[in-house]
Amino acid sequence: MSGAGSFYRIAALNDLLRQRADIFEERESNLVEDYETTLALKVLGWRITSNQGCIAYTDLMPNLHMLLAQRVRWVRGTVDEWRRYGWRRQTYLSIIGMILAVPEILYTALWVIVSVKAFTSHGRHPDYRYALLAIFWSLYQGFSVRRMGYKIILFEMALLPEALFNLIRNYWVLKSIMAAYLGNTRSWK
Repeated sequence: MSGAGSFYRIAALNDLLRQRADIFEERESNLVEDYETTLALKVLGWRITSNQGCIAYTDLMPNLHMLLAQRVRWVRGTVDEWRRYGWRRQTYLSIIGMILAVPEILYTALWVIVSVKAFTSHGRHPDYRYALLAIFWSLYQGFSVRRMGYKIILFEMALLPEALFNLIRNYWVLKSIMAAYLGNTRSWK
């Protein structure tokens, strides 16, 4: 767990305090102290679960620049903690997930380039098979959130907001990984 919505058993925190001075390890290189606490608890043998019914609210970043800085800090901090803890039972699935994200991002970028080229190569008569694919995907997205109300259904069916968010997410994930392996400064800014 990280941040809002985290609950800890007193016994787990006492176990952690027997191993170190603070629950949330504050050090210059730790950008994700809440997630690091989760890793420390896992190493001590505590099972970490996620409540699928939990809804947490937070304030939005006032602009895209601040949102990107926050997300890069969080993802980079997570990668840094995985590197610090190393490849072990408590980290390997998360590390594999991040490793697999890179080819997925590259594949998505290639797919977008090829799709735009194919769609526009027909001149004034675009290939309508792409429209059929978009309609199918739009219906699927609406169906997948059908229990969340009509506003969410319409938002998901629009496709473009989620596509834009994924583009931004892909940017911050790649930037974070590169910063963790190629950068030398960690910053809260």
